[in-house]
Amino acid sequence: MSMSKSDKIAKEYKREMLKSAFVSLFWSVISERKKNGGSMKDLADKLGINKSAVSRWFSGRNPNWEVSTVADIADALNLDIRIEAVDRSTGHVFTCFGEIKSVGVSLKTTSNVLWINTSPTIMSSTTGEAMDVRGARVGH
Repeated sequence: MSMSKSDKIAKEYKREMLKSAFVSLFWSVISERKKNGGSMKDLADKLGINKSAVSRWFSGRNPNWEVSTVADIADALNLDIRIEAVDRSTGHVFTCFGEIKSVGVSLKTTSNVLWINTSPTIMSSTTGEAMDVRGARVGH
């Protein structure tokens, strides 16, 4: 079954948005590091590539990075990448730890300061039990 032209455009748009998200993420880290003396050359050196290649990634069209390249850049920037997926039809959120079933939020104010405490519950992908974000079983 072939895709319609509008479906192809939508698919390409979603791909470009995901690529753009990674570029924006890394660029925001690089920009912050530049304020403290870091440079594109530092990143290039850590990756073992030419500075011009790194510069091309962040100018013009979004690069078509492989997952291994994203991992290498994150490692060179000393970052851990956290990924979650949201089911468009249900709104359920999935992480590598399982499905996040609910997010409880409690608010309190003291001295004109608003405190927000969130406590997501995750369904373990291995046991099916509800876990809090630290991995402790909920309700036990």
